[in-house]
Amino acid sequence: MISKYELIEKYKELVVKQKSSKINVKDLCNELGISRTTFYKNFKDIYEIIEYILVNESIKLMNTLIIENIDPFTIVESWYVSFYKNKDFYYYAIKDEAQNSLFNTLINKLTEFNKELYGNIYSGDDLEYLSYKNASMQAMLLKKWIIEGMVIEPKKMTEYYMNSFK
Repeated sequence: MISKYELIEKYKELVVKQKSSKINVKDLCNELGISRTTFYKNFKDIYEIIEYILVNESIKLMNTLIIENIDPFTIVESWYVSFYKNKDFYYYAIKDEAQNSLFNTLINKLTEFNKELYGNIYSGDDLEYLSYKNASMQAMLLKKWIIEGMVIEPKKMTEYYMNSFK
């Protein structure tokens, strides 16, 4: 039996190998020598893998650090470091413009995250629009950084992001 972790790691490898995140279930199953049934026992589709990677490698990290009352700079820097660790994968994955792409999933997950973060400060339309605005800003900055090869250190990217609130 194959684990979710093995599926995810093979998906990342294929994205880098094929220089595209447009991997389908059949390609992934063939690469692993598993049936589609085995794949579908773990994920409903390829896009769920992308969401799983994003949530488990970055969003959960930020939530944990917030719960532990870590300073905001360290939280944001840890977020950038989480992408930096898999920079080859993210370089190809962020270029996909499909509806359920990494970029769109990133904006949606960051919007949800921001709603939780700002929920005790804002409500209604203010909460909705400010959460989306900040998610979009962070996603666009991240996308530019990734596409340009992450040549700027995560700490400096954190400074750029944090300075946008001054």
